[in-house]
Amino acid sequence: MNETKRKRLEKQILRLTSEITYRKLKNIEMGFITYTGCSLKEDASRAEITVAVYTELENGNSIKNLNRAAGFFRSLIGKSLGLRNSPEICFVPDTSAEKVQRIDSLLDK
Repeated sequence: MNETKRKRLEKQILRLTSEITYRKLKNIEMGFITYTGCSLKEDASRAEITVAVYTELENGNSIKNLNRAAGFFRSLIGKSLGLRNSPEICFVPDTSAEKVQRIDSLLDK
């Protein structure tokens, strides 16, 4: 797949994921989250969406609940983009804030 096409598809998947979460996803409990990025494999078979969780639920299952609804996301994204084979959706936690804090603490020493 062409690099520019893959980047454009990543942006569209990220936008659609956000829309689906806040407009169509009603029965899933999750804390306050933000989608920070999307990484699509070369053959467009899998999309990893990074999620920053700011306020977690009592049991801490925001990303686990999103992964349970991955099929719902996959079907709506495939229909919206008109893809013959829509990519498998996988939600992963965003650890960039932890990395920044670690680097800051190392620089302070």
